[in-house]
Amino acid sequence: MRRQGRERELLVFDREAVPPRLLVGARAYTLSAGTQDRLSWWLQLAALMAAEPAPHVGLRLRMPVAGATGVHDWDFEVVARDGDRWLLQRALRRGPGRPALQWSAWLDGQRGFLPVDLRFSLDDDEQWALRLLD
Repeated sequence: MRRQGRERELLVFDREAVPPRLLVGARAYTLSAGTQDRLSWWLQLAALMAAEPAPHVGLRLRMPVAGATGVHDWDFEVVARDGDRWLLQRALRRGPGRPALQWSAWLDGQRGFLPVDLRFSLDDDEQWALRLLD
């Protein structure tokens, strides 16, 4: 299926297989523990931060994320703290044929590190933002 000029593929998490795998069309990829899809990563990020015994600026968190080209590690770094809120970012530099990408997430320590502000930018142009209202 094509949408907005891009090919779309169905991703299937086959957790009953041994080892568990991701199916994308006729391709199969091994799933690591904790693998997320491209929609639920922000919930896993909150869980990873909540599990940290001593969160601090400079901390790096890694999670496997499934996509059409397989499972890739997404690395987030804690870049700032404002009281009980923590800013984590994932940035990918511009590459040949690829724009610069950045994900930012403010997590609230008083709410179990629930994301209260999520943003995605493409070449420094904000594409979308989600904010939790009190």
